[in-house]
Parts: sequence; structure tokens; C-alpha cells
Amino acid sequence: MYRCIHLLFPICLFLVVAARGFSQSRSYKNYTTDDGLPSSTIYASFQDSKGFMWFGSPLGVSRFDGYRFTHFTIRNGLSDNEVFNFFEDRSGRIWFLTSSGKVSYYHEGIFASSATDTTLRLLDSRSYISGMFQDDEGTLWFSTLRDGVVSYTRHKQVRRFFADNPLGTINGIYPTGRKKMVVVSRSGIITVQMSEDMASVLQVDTLGTPTHENLSLPRSAQLDAQNILFSSRGLVYSRNIASDDFNVFLNLTSNSLAFNNICQDADHIWICTTKGIFPYSKRTKKFLSPFFQQYKVTSVMKDREGNNWITTLDGGVFFCSEQDIYSYTREDGLHANTVTCLAKDSAGAIWWGHENGAVGIYRNGTIHSKIIANDATRDNCRVRKIYRQGNKCWIATILGLYLLEDHSVTNMVGSIRDIIEYPKDHLWMGTSDRIFKMSRTMFNRYRNDFETLPENGKVGYSIYGTLVREKLNALFLDSQKNIWIATNSHLYKGIADSLLGIAPDKFNDKVLINDFDDFSDNTLLLATNGDGVLFFHKDTYTFTSIGEEHGMTSGVCNAVATDESGAIWVATNKGLNKITGYPHNIHIEHYTIFDGMLSNEITDVLVSNDTVWVATKEGVNLFNKNLLRKKDIEPLMYLEDITVQGKSPVHFTGQQALTFAHQENDIRIRFVSPLYNSTGEVLYRYKLHREAPWKYTRDPFVYFPELAWDDYEFIVSAQGRAGIWSREASLSFTIQKPFWRSNLFIVTVILLLAAAIAAVVAWYIHQQKTRALWQQKALLSELRTLRAQMNPHFIFNALNSIHALFLKNDSDAAQQYIGRFGKLMRSILDRSEEVTIPIREELASVTDYLEIEKLRMNHNFRYSIDIDASVDIHTREMPSMILQPFIENSIWHGFRPSVNDPQLYIRLTVNEDDALIITMKDNGVGRKRSQALKNNHHSKGITLIRDRIEIINFERQQKIALTIEDMEDEQGNHPGTLVTLKIPYL
Repeated sequence: MYRCIHLLFPICLFLVVAARGFSQSRSYKNYTTDDGLPSSTIYASFQDSKGFMWFGSPLGVSRFDGYRFTHFTIRNGLSDNEVFNFFEDRSGRIWFLTSSGKVSYYHEGIFASSATDTTLRLLDSRSYISGMFQDDEGTLWFSTLRDGVVSYTRHKQVRRFFADNPLGTINGIYPTGRKKMVVVSRSGIITVQMSEDMASVLQVDTLGTPTHENLSLPRSAQLDAQNILFSSRGLVYSRNIASDDFNVFLNLTSNSLAFNNICQDADHIWICTTKGIFPYSKRTKKFLSPFFQQYKVTSVMKDREGNNWITTLDGGVFFCSEQDIYSYTREDGLHANTVTCLAKDSAGAIWWGHENGAVGIYRNGTIHSKIIANDATRDNCRVRKIYRQGNKCWIATILGLYLLEDHSVTNMVGSIRDIIEYPKDHLWMGTSDRIFKMSRTMFNRYRNDFETLPENGKVGYSIYGTLVREKLNALFLDSQKNIWIATNSHLYKGIADSLLGIAPDKFNDKVLINDFDDFSDNTLLLATNGDGVLFFHKDTYTFTSIGEEHGMTSGVCNAVATDESGAIWVATNKGLNKITGYPHNIHIEHYTIFDGMLSNEITDVLVSNDTVWVATKEGVNLFNKNLLRKKDIEPLMYLEDITVQGKSPVHFTGQQALTFAHQENDIRIRFVSPLYNSTGEVLYRYKLHREAPWKYTRDPFVYFPELAWDDYEFIVSAQGRAGIWSREASLSFTIQKPFWRSNLFIVTVILLLAAAIAAVVAWYIHQQKTRALWQQKALLSELRTLRAQMNPHFIFNALNSIHALFLKNDSDAAQQYIGRFGKLMRSILDRSEEVTIPIREELASVTDYLEIEKLRMNHNFRYSIDIDASVDIHTREMPSMILQPFIENSIWHGFRPSVNDPQLYIRLTVNEDDALIITMKDNGVGRKRSQALKNNHHSKGITLIRDRIEIINFERQQKIALTIEDMEDEQGNHPGTLVTLKIPYL
């Protein structure tokens, strides 16, 4: 928020005017809790060596960087929230002078207090820290209100003096020479001589005081090593320590006024009271007019740019630019704050228009206001243009054209946007839909309703007529008496009673002109509505533009004016711009609210001799163009913090290199250049590699999403309005490669892949070989089984049996034998290539085989096949030709002649796992006896069956199980064999 104060510095004159005269004011910006301060009660301001502003309040301290306030309290490490002042030592530690007497400091982003640093505990006191300084040896000295004086050496030694309070309440402490200091207390001004090692007090002297009474709440300041200012009971005294002299510096005896502080800088002494500031100029050695009398002021401080910061107990913080820019507002005598246009008459008076049917005149330090609209139309009567010609003043408003002449006002009804009288008594004017020319006689005839004007007609020697049906933007009479007309569609030059369109391909509805001025005889200045300032060359109809790309704050230019030096002043919607050095060495300066402008929205600008007048939405600014100064101050540049993946910011504490994992590549870096005259206009340039080109921004941060893994060096610098680039601030950081992109990982993966590929290939080759081997074995097994089943002895015996039957003429039995033998041979041959067959078919083959054997052996044995009801013999399958070898063994080798009533019992059932259980039990001689009788004959049938089972089990999870057991009776004999096959569901 910007306001005005009656703030007068030594270089300006205090304007004393007549009864209707008003003094000019200076603008300031008011920072309050709405802007981020913790409280409107601010005790002190302080600028640290890095350029940051600090403010003490009852609710903690705030640091301001020109963009935002950062608030700190005991939660952040302060020893006390109520901070009255600050002190920065030569190490860069910022000490806080607290109400409680507990010490703390801030350094490199970290707070330290007795709670975190045990060496500070002896520094804590029980009363307010009233003063502080650092001597030549680096020792810090603290004065407390009631707990004496404390020293803190570079080696962190603590000594306390006057702890029993012999000096009374201490309000300040200052160094006055080698091993000497002066203490300001209620009992007076006291000099202290310390020992050589500063470990003890050698001498204490109390200097005389103006009265015999104790000082009342003394406030003090040290002017130099020998002179002290101090206050008491409405008076400020100057005390020379060496000569023991004192004088009354300021007499403000008042029951309602109290001193809050005495501040100073190189140019001024500021006496801060409960009723404003009393400034004293060190240059003129005189007091200036008091100001801020409506506020309780606690401190005034000048920053490195020359701006003044004023703190108050009831109004927050006020920022006053170092520029000598003054203002008039309604409080200073304007009829209203909004000023729409400016003009100057032949006598040097400055005229301005308002939005409420009024004009203002500034003449010889006096402001006059004149109402031109009646009460009914006043609120809607916006003054657009004032044109002075001799003793006549033409005023164009949205409600009509007014003529002020001979102390009378004449009104022509209608909305007039601009007017020029040329030649004498002939008017060029425009409205929202036409440009026309008329004589003074015609004006008098049709002033009540110009809508009834004839479209064409002669008036005296001049022709009246509507020249073009377009909306007027601006009219201008150049130094060569040429009329220039800008509409919403074209640029025209007035020739006699007609208009000549100028470069319609360039000046059309896309380039709107708001104002004109002469730059030279051959060059016009055109203020445009978005394209900056155009330098229009009248001889060639060409133009050159200067806009935002050249450094202007905005391309929206409301007005333009030149001064005698050739400087161009441009009113924009974002401040006042000054262009110099056209065309070869262009330089642009900006003046905004941070320089003292009442508003950044500038409506008009006018140059009168050395004074530049500026119309704004908040009043009128004026300044001497020769006194404006831009300090060539190199900006300070700091990196604030870095945020990774949206987590809590990491603050910088000096030169450091950071390393982040590959997924931590979403990075935001915040930086700042604390320039308070350039807030919002600081230009930053940055890059991520030293060899990379610069990128530019006006934001105090940059955001890098999804950075690739690499080594980075972030470099940034700042440029203020003085055009000087700061030194570079830099930060090195690395985004690590993902582990899968590291050389070791890549080599490892390659080796593992090679090994895996080799293993897969080897496994595949092995599987193929194994599969081929098993297939070969399976084929051999099947052939062997077939051969075994086609045992020549069996065939020979079967044929002999058939032959014997024929010899006995038992043809029926022989035919039966041959039939079963053929059926068995067919079934064996048909199923020799099948792996599994239905149980029913396998049992049929087994039955045929058993019947053939019974015929061969004259029915000398019995057999039975028992099938449990749980066995599905029709759909369930089992390996083909797997039972015959066991049955053959029982008959051929188990049923010896010695066996009485040979029997073979075959049973099929299903267990709880749904596996098929086949048991084959005989009552033969057993395997051991049979082996003894074979005379080294080895049956290969069982071995072949085992091979077949192994082949079948090779690619199955559920395996076929085979067990062969010898039956044993009570005498230990082995009458028979039990074969069990467990076949899972196939």
C-alpha cells in the first residue's frame, strides 16, 4: 500500500503557500501484517551484511528479502520472541537484543542460544539487553538494564561487570577509545576505563548531567568517539565526553510526547518520538520539518541503496525511496486522487484533469480546482484532454467539450476524445465514431447538439465536414504545424480539409496510437497501446520500435513527452520509463512505486523546464529530472534453498556440493538479490553448466523437472535497475546414474547374460540329447518288450501244442487254441505303438494270454481277475502291455511241478489318491527258488518293464511305482510272489 507523508530532506525546499496552497509530499510503501509482518508493532529495523532487512517485534523477528517476509520465533531457536534491536559482529553473527535478557544469534541459517550452545549460558541476564558493541580485539560487550555489563571474548570467555548494579539502570553502551567505554544510565553518563587485558575495571567516572535529577528513560546515540546524544524529559542533549560540555540539542518539552529512539546515518539524525520524527541535517546542521506525526516512531534506518525504513509502534514498517520524487494527493489539495491528463499554459501553470468533472491548476505553489460539470453529470464527466491556446482552454470530456474563456464556461454536448485549435478559431476534434473539423462560429451555433451538424457546409472561408467515420484516439500538432490524427484503424496526416492515410499496411487496427510528441523535425514519437514507443520518420514513413524486449516495463504506453536533453519520458501501465541514447546507445530507466511513484499506472506525463509532472490513478508526482540519481550499486546474490521432489527445502550454508539419487531429479532452486528499489524488476540469469548459454527470468526461483543424471553447476547472478550484474553465486550438485547405468552393473549384466545364454544353450543341447537318448531307449524298450512278448519258446510251445491237438484229432481244441493265439498276436501288434490304452483292452489281452497258457499247460493252473467297482475300466487308461511280463514270469517260472494247485490272483482297485493299484499274486515257488532252478537263465521281461516305467516317468510329476515282494509263510518259506503296480491317473 502506498501513501504520502510530508517528508522533506535537505535538498528540497519546504513550500509555504497561501491559504489555498499545499505542501508537496513524498510517497512511501507501508508494510503491515497483510504483507507478512507478524505485528504492526515494530521496534527496530536492521540491514545485515548480506543486504537482508530484519525487523524486531513482540512476536519474534522477520527477515525481508524484497519478495517475502520470513518469520522466526522461539520455535526456530530465538531465545525470546520480544526483540528490541539487532547487532551484527565481524563474524557475520546477527545478535538479538531481547526483552528477557537471554542472548541468541543467527548465523548461516542457524539460530544459537544458551539452549543449544552452553558457552552462551553465562551471557544470559534477567533484564533487557539495552546495548551492544564489538571492540578492536573482537570481544563483544552487552549492557543490560539491571544486570550490569557482560563481555564475551573470541575464546568464548564470559565476564560480568557491575553485577550488583552500582551504575543504576543501564540504557546504552558505546566504545570511546582504547580500553574505554561510556555507559548511559538513569544516573548519568559514566565513563569506564578497563585494564589492559579487559578483565577488570580500573576507573569509573560519572560525568555531570544537565539537572540534579536522574535521567528519565534516556535514549541515546553515539555521534563519534567523543560525542553522545541522550534524551530526558522532553529534551535531547549533546554531550562531549572529553570536554565535559553538554548542550540542548532539541527542546520538545511536552506532556504528551516521549522519546522512543535516536537514530542516525551519514546524512541525518532522526529523533523518533511518540508523535513522529524530528529530522536533523548533518550537512546544514539544522532541523527539518517533522513528519509522520500521526505515528509512534521507533526507528529510522537508511539501507545500502539509500532508502529509508521507518518502524512504528502502531503502523508497521514504512519504506521511503531514496529518490526525490514528490507528490500531490487529495490530502495535499487535489480535488480527487485520480488524475487523467496534464497540460501546461503559456504562463507556465500546470493543468490536470480528474474523472469527476473537475480540473486542477498549479500556479506559483498554489493549487486551484475548478468544477466544469454540473452536479447531475459530475460523477461521470471524465476529463480526457486539456488544450491551452492563448487565453482559451478547451477541455474534452466524455460528456462534451468545454471552453474556459474570460472566466466563463461554455459547453458543447457530446463525447469528445481530443481537440486541437488550428488555425486560430478552427477546431479539429474527434469522437467515438468520427473525426471532424469546424469553425468557432459553427461551435457556437451547434454547441448544444453537434449530432445535428450538417455533413458538409461552408463556414466563412473554411469548409466544415466529417473527415472520416472512425474512433479518435489522439490528435497532435507537430513543430512544423502538421496535424496528425490517430484512430482505432489508421494514422492520418491532415492536409487542408482532408486526411491522408499514412502507411496503412503498418498502421491499422493492430497498432493503436495513444499519444504523440516531437522528437526532431523529421521524427515523431508514437506511444502505442501494446507495441511500446515508435520512432516514426516522417520523410520515409518508416519507424523503429522500442518495447519490453529493450527493457521497458510495459509496451502499453499511455503518453510520451521529451525534454530539452532529448530524454524521452513514457507513461505506461507499469511505471514511468525514461529512454535515452536513441538510436545508437539506448538506455532505459524505470520509476515505479519503489521510487516514490504514487501508482505504477501512469496516465500522462509532462515536462516543464526541469520538472517532470506525472499523472497517476493515485495523484500527481513531480520531480526535478536533474536530481534523480541511480546509484551504481552492485547487487548482492545469494542462493536460498533447494527443494528436491517437493520435500522440505535444504538451506545453503556456504560452498557445498550435493548428491542426489537418480530418482531425485525434480529440483527447485530459490535464490534472491535483496534490492528494495528494484523489487519486481530484478533480472536474473542462470545456467546449469558453465559453458551453457544464459537463461533469464524475473522470478527468484527456477524449477527443473526430470533432470537427466549428470554433474551440474548451477550459476546465477542478478541485475538491478542500475544495469550492473552481480557476482555469480553457484551450486554444484550431482544426480547419480541409476545403478543399472553404471559401468560395473553393465559389465556384470553382460557377463551374467552371457553366462545365462551359455547355460540355456547348454541346457537346451543337453535336453535335446537327453530327449533323443530317452526316445531311443523307449524305442528299444518297446522293441525289446515286443520281442520278449513274442518269445520264440512261447511261439514254439504254442505251435507244438496246436500240432499235438491235431495229432489227437482234437480239431475243436486246436481251432480254439489257434483263434486265441491269433487274437493275442493281433492285439500285441496293434498296440505296440500306443503308450496307454483303456484298462478294459489291457485286461482283454491279459485274459487271451492266460487262456492260451492254460491250453498249453492242460489247464494245470487257475487264475482270477477281480475288479473293484471304483475302477472305471472303460475310460481310464494304463500303459499298454505292462502286465504280461509279470504274468508270464508267474506261469513259466513260478508254477513248477512241485506246486500244488497253482493259482494266480489279479486285483484292480483305486486308493485315496485316485491312483490305480494292480496287485498280481501267485502261489509259485518264489523268486529265490525259481532263480536256483533256472540254471543261469535270466528273464529280461521285468528289466524291460522297469525301463518302460522309467521312460514313462521321465516327463511326469506323478510317477508309476513298481514293487515285487516274496511271500513268506510261518516256516520261512517263500510260497509265491506279490507284484504291485501303482499307476497315477494318466
